[in-house]
Amino acid sequence: MAQHWKSSWDAWCERLDRVVDVAKFYGAVDVMHGHHVFAKETLIPDAKELFEALVAFEAEFRESLPIEVRNRLSKFIEKGRSIFGEYGTGVGPHEAALLLGTLGGIRSATAYYLRDPSLSARNDVERALLHLQRLIVASEHARDEWRCAFDRGELEAEKLGAVHLLQHGIWAFKADAITGGRTDLVLGHPLKEEEVQRSGSALVLTEWKRITDCDDPARKAHEAQVEAEKYSSGPLLGFELASTRYVILVSRGHLLPVPTLPATGPADYQVRNIAVEPESPSKVARKAVRKRKR
Repeated sequence: MAQHWKSSWDAWCERLDRVVDVAKFYGAVDVMHGHHVFAKETLIPDAKELFEALVAFEAEFRESLPIEVRNRLSKFIEKGRSIFGEYGTGVGPHEAALLLGTLGGIRSATAYYLRDPSLSARNDVERALLHLQRLIVASEHARDEWRCAFDRGELEAEKLGAVHLLQHGIWAFKADAITGGRTDLVLGHPLKEEEVQRSGSALVLTEWKRITDCDDPARKAHEAQVEAEKYSSGPLLGFELASTRYVILVSRGHLLPVPTLPATGPADYQVRNIAVEPESPSKVARKAVRKRKR
């Protein structure tokens, strides 16, 4: 999904560039100063279409966008509505330049947040979890290892998961329930910041929960969020993904549906499911149908 919104965003930016290039050309040859027809019939309608496309983009990909981008884009659109409402009925080059300038400002400010290195860290986490689930499907050894960890308890699963994430450059930790600090998932003691810095890994807060047949996945996810909220240490600048936290529900089969969690303050919560005895796609599809019929 991340690549889906990224390609749509790139297409919108490219379309804006083409309209701006045309406007610059007509401005350079002094056509716009002598005739309002081009601005009225071409540039202003193009600008209004681009703004509506931006509104549609935000609505379609709201849940997939990084939280910083989502928040900024919503604010820009709110301001943009006022500007387009006031000048969108204009007929001259001045109004056209103002509308295109507004869109350019939105694009530039949003692009700044899209260059945020935390976006790369989020992609790395998603890739690592996708790799883990596929590894369990493809490798009998990995499947046995995870089944054993699941049977032995939650701590074993989180240790195994943390080691896998580290292979992808992600140093996972959990919140210390007493001090609010960072706890190493593998060793169980306070995290050593110098080790994280030496490894160059991205530091990510994760809460792992073991889901048995008797558990309510939504309730367990909420428990994980409550535990994560105890985290009170300041972010390790340059290394920590502070805006997104991950709740990973480890179950025997796939959970349908996977519960969601609301954002709290500056932190966005993503819930992911790892199945240690994953069913075939056909069984998963039949399970989804049964869930919908209930």
